[in-house]
Amino acid sequence: FIATEMNMSARNLYRKIGEIGDISIAGMIRDCRLHIAEDLLVKSKLTIDEIIFKSGFANRVSFFKAFARKNGCTPKEFRDQNKVNNL
Repeated sequence: FIATEMNMSARNLYRKIGEIGDISIAGMIRDCRLHIAEDLLVKSKLTIDEIIFKSGFANRVSFFKAFARKNGCTPKEFRDQNKVNNL
């Protein structure tokens, strides 16, 4: 989808992304989803399951593994540590 939107082949997209940095397209997408989840955790009162769904993860296990790898804590711990404007 991304390659089509950028008017290039998937092969060229992967090659160009590889030239830019060490992260894959899947890694970039995962990081964007985690960023969305972090934002929702801090700025909303949504449940963890709702945040998993809204941030685009397919299941709880993959979300929790990726979140813990990036932040070193669970989503609940992250929310408690970063309370700002829980609306």
